[in-house]
Amino acid sequence: MSTDRRSDAGGATPAERREQLRQLLERRAGRVAAPVTREVPLSVGQQALYFLYRLAPESSSYNVVFAARIRSAVDAETLDRCWRRIVARHGSLRATFHRGGDGPVQRIGETLPALEVFGAASAAGADDAAWIDELRAYAGRPFDLGQGPVVRLGLFHRGPEDHALVLAAHHIAVDFWSFGVLLEELHALYPAVLAGETRELPPPAAEYGDFVSGQRSLLDGPRGEALASYWRQRLAQPPTLRLATDRPRGATQGFAGATHRFDLGAELAANLRLLARERGTTLFSTLLAGLFALLHRYTGQDDVVVGSPVAGRSRRELEGVVGYFANMVALRGRPRPETTFVDLVETARAATLEALEHGDYPFPLLVEALGLERDPSRSPIFDVAFAVESSKMDRHGISGLLLGDPEATSELAGWRLESLPVSQQEGQFDLTFHLLETETGVGGLLMYDTGLYDESTARRMAGHLAELLAGAVENPETPLVELSLVPAAERTQLLEEWNSTRAAWPEAMTVRDLLLAEIARRPDELALDDGVEAIGFGELHRRAARLGAELRRLGADPETPVAVCGPRTTAPVVGFVAAVLAGVPYLPLDPAYPDERLRFMIEDSGARLLVTTAAMAARFATFSVQPVLIEAAIAPGPVPAMPEPRIDPENLAYVIYTSGSTGRPK
Repeated sequence: MSTDRRSDAGGATPAERREQLRQLLERRAGRVAAPVTREVPLSVGQQALYFLYRLAPESSSYNVVFAARIRSAVDAETLDRCWRRIVARHGSLRATFHRGGDGPVQRIGETLPALEVFGAASAAGADDAAWIDELRAYAGRPFDLGQGPVVRLGLFHRGPEDHALVLAAHHIAVDFWSFGVLLEELHALYPAVLAGETRELPPPAAEYGDFVSGQRSLLDGPRGEALASYWRQRLAQPPTLRLATDRPRGATQGFAGATHRFDLGAELAANLRLLARERGTTLFSTLLAGLFALLHRYTGQDDVVVGSPVAGRSRRELEGVVGYFANMVALRGRPRPETTFVDLVETARAATLEALEHGDYPFPLLVEALGLERDPSRSPIFDVAFAVESSKMDRHGISGLLLGDPEATSELAGWRLESLPVSQQEGQFDLTFHLLETETGVGGLLMYDTGLYDESTARRMAGHLAELLAGAVENPETPLVELSLVPAAERTQLLEEWNSTRAAWPEAMTVRDLLLAEIARRPDELALDDGVEAIGFGELHRRAARLGAELRRLGADPETPVAVCGPRTTAPVVGFVAAVLAGVPYLPLDPAYPDERLRFMIEDSGARLLVTTAAMAARFATFSVQPVLIEAAIAPGPVPAMPEPRIDPENLAYVIYTSGSTGRPK
């Protein structure tokens, strides 16, 4: 007997009544029945992420995370009921991903992942740092795209009004816009369900599969070819940005990152808005011009490319759909030293408008179409990303929380939320400048790859951007080369603090006094090593003192230099030290010099004594100078008594001759 035959009494078949009963039980449990399992092709962006997942399934590099501290009471059972209803509404949250005959597919199933609750015991006795580590471990746990689920929601209790809410998903299933959709629905459902009210959300106007179908139709048609042609022309031979880094770039790209928060201030923000209005453009284009200028000043390059995310939801009915729609567009600027800031703003404005007009072309296809040789150590086409968010489009103030702003707060679903440092993907690019426009100013988050940059460098970069923008709005006609990057505090540090040559110096002491003090401080440490002989400070002192006493005996005086010439061994150094200990100046002579030059230097300086080796003494037989052999000082024996020389800091220390263009020493 067919179960589809209608009964005479109730007007419904037994199968229909069973389905009605199941739906009733689901509604009473706060759930909505999910559609049956079906297959949907992947979008271009999803295909790229699935390929990366297949390469490294254990990686959590493409986990996206929303985390917030809740300073309010939370009813876990109500939250779970709301979460199940939300998941039931959005097929992307119930998807698993598989290789199919015609390419990878996503299967939309019926499983509704439950809220995961972690009791206060998990945080008992743990400090904030340990608790944050626990949250990060939960958020960073890899997803199994073949088994699912691709999303998880965890509630971590610490006290009656102290919790953490962590929403983590693989990027293949959601983008950050989707997080906004989910939180908006949670805001609508949770207070109503908690109060026992019946609250039905309007069904989504479309499904993610509609987007995939539309994307395929677009790319297969003339519009797709036009988009591809535009980007191939716009990004022909894209430049590699030559930004200096704190550490060498590794062989493969790392995704470890951190965030530095900065603020442009209310006055600068107001001036930037005013300049944008005067030029008939947006704050986005004005700030983009500032980034172009900064990168030009850092690198000297007059061709720079930065990436910027776009929502990818070109049709209104897609705005409430959860899925991976986000796309990246490349913004190319041509800043030159003589370019004025207002001209660069016009360049940024044109680049932005064109990119938005052609923003439906998937970035992975663009990389493929350009045929670029892939460098596994960096992102393709650009290393720096740029985005501007407006709080005017954010009713609940969750933008800052989504971006990981450490000072962000929000009122959502009757809760008071605070930011938690648990966000992922901070190191996806070398640098990401994410600016948030508020009613009072412009805040900034500089996300940086910690494998390349230190926090101090990120802080200086943010300061340089603010300083450059301040100078630009003060005089927009200023050429880029004349805009200052260095704030007053950093300029003082560079020019005065770090460049100060002042040093405390014992004015009453001579070089001889300082040398003797150093010898006494470490007599047994190595002083000289010429590869054949090594001597300590004590032995150096013995030899030099013996030689110095001989120089004094031969009439050396504090204002007449003693010439020293020897091979590149310890010998001439002993001669220099001997002259210092005897309180007389020395004149170094290079044995590689010709005799004519050596003769001139001796005669011109007035030297009467020459410290040299026995092997070299014969060379100076015809010179008007008396040789003093270093070998005599090396011979064992006590140091002869030597009267304390009568010298002061004004006496001559040494004589150095430099060569002149005529060949005659100066």
